[in-house]
Amino acid sequence: MKIVESSIFKYLICPLIFFLSALWGLVTFRALGGLLLVALLCSYVCFLLHGRVFWMRLMWVAFIISTLLPVDISFRNYPGPPRLIPYFSGTPTAEALGKVKRGEMMWSGSCGGGDLEPEYVLVW
Repeated sequence: MKIVESSIFKYLICPLIFFLSALWGLVTFRALGGLLLVALLCSYVCFLLHGRVFWMRLMWVAFIISTLLPVDISFRNYPGPPRLIPYFSGTPTAEALGKVKRGEMMWSGSCGGGDLEPEYVLVW
């Protein structure tokens, strides 16, 4: 019997991995990671229904990679075509605030998330 066919894997290990992934998603707080976390939940439901683990593995790996990438997506509306703009946190200078107002840079606020924040954000 394979481990993925056991009820311990289906009802204990997978939900535990999902819960830990959700906690990691809260720590990194990425929009792309949140979308992939929803896809991971859907693939888990498909795994319970059909017993195929491929999509669940793929979504989990994609989720972990997306939380570590230096690029994220933003749902804020910025004028102009889709593009990557720098993302920063902390106390902005007058020049940086001007760039934020023109849509050339994105500011997260004074309290930064540290090393887990993206360097660039895709806006449209």
